[in-house]
Amino acid sequence: MAIYKNISSKVIIRKIFRDLNPNTDNWIDDAVEWVGEALEHIGASPQLVTKTCIVDIKDYKGAMPPDLYYINQVAINTTADAESMGYNIGVIRDELNNILEGGANSSAQLNEVNARLHVLETAYMDSSSLTLLAYCTTNFPKSVHCENCVNEYSTGEDCYYVDDNMIKTSFPRGKVCLSYTAFPIDDDCYPMVPDDISFKEAMFWYVYKKMLLGGMPPTNNGIDYGFAEQQWKYYCTQARNTANYPDIDKYESFLDQWVRLIPNINRHAEGFSALGARESLDRSGKYGVRSQLGSSPRLTRASAISKESSAPARPKKESVVYWFDNTQIVSAASTIPVELTNPLVGEFTLNENDYSVTRNATSWSVSDLTPNLLVRYNFVITLTTLGASEITVQVMMGDTLMEDFLFTSTTFGEQEYSGAAEASAGSFESGELKVLISSNTAAIGITLKEGNIKIS
Repeated sequence: MAIYKNISSKVIIRKIFRDLNPNTDNWIDDAVEWVGEALEHIGASPQLVTKTCIVDIKDYKGAMPPDLYYINQVAINTTADAESMGYNIGVIRDELNNILEGGANSSAQLNEVNARLHVLETAYMDSSSLTLLAYCTTNFPKSVHCENCVNEYSTGEDCYYVDDNMIKTSFPRGKVCLSYTAFPIDDDCYPMVPDDISFKEAMFWYVYKKMLLGGMPPTNNGIDYGFAEQQWKYYCTQARNTANYPDIDKYESFLDQWVRLIPNINRHAEGFSALGARESLDRSGKYGVRSQLGSSPRLTRASAISKESSAPARPKKESVVYWFDNTQIVSAASTIPVELTNPLVGEFTLNENDYSVTRNATSWSVSDLTPNLLVRYNFVITLTTLGASEITVQVMMGDTLMEDFLFTSTTFGEQEYSGAAEASAGSFESGELKVLISSNTAAIGITLKEGNIKIS
C-alpha cells in the first residue's frame, strides 16, 4: 500500500539493538551509512522528497545543491522583474553568509534574514513566471567554447546540461530555478526511512549482513552471511513494491494520463501541471478537459481539439495581462449576451513581449499573431442571481467562439464562477478578445473580478 510518512534511521538502529543485542556500539556510525546505501538499492521514488532552489550562474555554470539525487526540471524567470529580484536575492544571501560567519547579533536577526530570503525566492520561482529550459543537444555548448571560437556566435534557444557536479547553461550569467529530488534527513542529518514494516526489515537485514561481512561472529541462532543476504534481497523487493503501490487518487491520475484520445506532446513545456486532467467527450459535439467549476463541469467547443497538437513546444517571451478585483460592473444580464467591461487603467498589469495587447473598453486588441500561437483567457466572474439560473459565458476572438461555459445556480445571492479558455490563434494575425455573459433569468451586479490573458 502507499506510504506517506518517514521515520529517522535512529529507529532502525534501536531495532538492531533490540533484535540482536550486540555487545558493542562501534558499528552505529557505519550503520547510518549502510541505511543510506540500502535506500539507494531500493530506489523507490516515494522515499524521496521534492525540493526547489535557485542556482547562481556565472561564466556559464553553477554548482548543483549537495543533496541533489535526480533533476526534475530546470527553468528561468523571464519576467521584467526577474533581474531586480535576482539582485535582491544575491544581496540577502551575502548578508546571510556574513551572519553565519559570526556577524549575527541574535537568532532573531538570522530568522528575519531567512524569512526575507524565503519570500523573495518563492516570488522568483512562481510557476507562472518561469520558462522551462531544454537539455542541450549541441556538440559545442557555449560553456566549453574557446575564445573567439566560431561557434560562440551561433544562435539557438537557451538550454542547460550537467557536467562534473555543475549545471552549465547557454547563457553566461543569471539564475536558474531547479526542481530536484533528494533523500530526506532528520534534524541530526540522519537519513529518513519510509515508515513501513518492509523498509524496517530491509534496513535491518542489510545492516546485519554488513556486520557479518565485517567479521562479527554469527550468533547462537546460526544465521550466517548467506542467509542474511537472502533475507535482504527478499525485503528489498518487498519494500520497493510496497512504496510504488499507488493509492486511489494516484490510480485515478494514472488512468487519466493514459486513457486519452489526443496525445499531448507538450506536457514538459507546461511543467506537467495538468498531466492528470481527464478528457471528456459527449455526443453533442463538445470536447474538452474536465474541470470542476462551481457546481457544473466545464464543456468546451470542438474547435479546441487542435490546441494540444498546435501548441508550441516551449513558451517564448509570452505577453501577459493580469488583473485582480476589477471594480467595473455590468448592472444586469438577460438572455441577450452582454459584453463584460475590462479593468480600468491602473487596475491591470501588462507584460508585453513579442505580441501586442491593447486595452479597449470591452475587449482586448491582440496582434502580431501566428497560427502556432496559443491564446489563453482565464476569468473569474461574480454575479448575484435571483433564483434558479443557467449562466452562459462565451470567450470570443472577434466573431469566432474560442470556448463557452455553462454554469447553473439554484440559490439566491452572490455566486462566483471561473473558467479558462484556450485555443490556437489559427489563421488570425490580429483580433478582439472579449467575454460575453447571458442568463435565462435576471442576474445583477456582474463583475469581471480577476483573470489574465496569455499569448505564447
